[in-house]
Amino acid sequence: MRYDQDVILLKRQPSTNDNTETLDHVDTYTETRVKANLQRANVTVGTGETYEATIIRVFGEYEADKIAFPQTYKPGDDSTMYNVQTVQHHFRRTDFFIAESEVVWHVG
Repeated sequence: MRYDQDVILLKRQPSTNDNTETLDHVDTYTETRVKANLQRANVTVGTGETYEATIIRVFGEYEADKIAFPQTYKPGDDSTMYNVQTVQHHFRRTDFFIAESEVVWHVG
């Protein structure tokens, strides 16, 4: 498997401020830049719904709350970050799943 794409893994840092419910609260993240293998797939969940997803496979064991791509990433701009829906740990590999949209099947 080729790990030829750069991605940025973002891990949310615990807040030092007790009041995280204020309107001006900003989450802080630690960034880890890694090489990854990206694949697009349709993923069906237990309820029968199908989603278009990007599977990001990285070599090693990692944790991330969000993922960004270096070409579009702007620190502090949530619109350039993608929420991680599922993380799967394998032997020497970690898979992150990002669901982009539900696939709607038109019948008839």
